[in-house]
Amino acid sequence: MGSLRRERVIAIYVDSKLRLLRIERISDGTATHAPLDISRIIHCGLDVGASGFLLVHNHPSGDACASASDKQALGRLGKVAADLDMTLIDALIVAGGECRSVLLEWGRS
Repeated sequence: MGSLRRERVIAIYVDSKLRLLRIERISDGTATHAPLDISRIIHCGLDVGASGFLLVHNHPSGDACASASDKQALGRLGKVAADLDMTLIDALIVAGGECRSVLLEWGRS
């Protein structure tokens, strides 16, 4: 994902023992933005019976730091998931050869 020229969002769904249930491409965007479709992310998780998921997206700019809009959207997503007994395990940003955890940056792991 680090070499893509457009942003892409992928969700990786797991069961309570962290066994892979599904990898789902959520959206493709532009060089600077990809839509975070919260309802689609949650719906896919419910469809497969996931207890948690990881969200992965890339930054074609090469900067793996989370933007303010990334953090805001992930905060909303985490709350909605928790209300439905799913856990946002982590959110990863891939940029060039680097992969960074947004939740670790926030001090939540």
